Amino acid sequence: SDVCSSDLRYFDFVLKEITKKGDKYDYILVENNIILLNDILNNCSNELIHKIIYHLHNDVDTLEYTQSNLRKVVKNNIPIICVSQYVANRVKTLCEYNNVYILRNAIDFSQFDYNLYDKTNGISNNIVITYAGRIAEYKGVLELIQAFTCLCDKGYKNIKLNIIGSYNNLNGKDDLYTIKVKKAAKGYNVNFVGF
Repeated sequence: SDVCSSDLRYFDFVLKEITKKGDKYDYILVENNIILLNDILNNCSNELIHKIIYHLHNDVDTLEYTQSNLRKVVKNNIPIICVSQYVANRVKTLCEYNNVYILRNAIDFSQFDYNLYDKTNGISNNIVITYAGRIAEYKGVLELIQAFTCLCDKGYKNIKLNIIGSYNNLNGKDDLYTIKVKKAAKGYNVNFVGF
């Protein structure tokens, strides 16, 4: 997979933080980025490596590049948390590795009091659509905004879109894609929440 310059800046930032402050962390959870994980494995002490947990969100492909990176994870006995039994089975099969656990991505709807939410926010008659994730082009956020604005333009007035997440930029400023997304949402009932 291609790595862009913003990814490299992010990797560099993460590596500096981990090597500088790693002893203060109980664990280091690497979220679904085998390239970053292997950068950490190649540049950190054994003491820090034993604090790492890898959270794998998607299927493991059979490309040699992915396989070799995954072998480094196995060699270092990094626990892998998978989001499904399928992904866990793929890791176990491809790598003959058993330090694999499952933690499903799910929402426990019993934890929400919908009546309180409606009273507090006054939106009992509204349809609220929520996107939670980074504002990144490959995630289709602009297409979501375009579909939402299309509904609004067709007369659906009781809908609201919450965008919960941030962009891939460490300097706190909107990147070009985020600017494009926000421009497309301007004038519509879209709320950018951030993290």
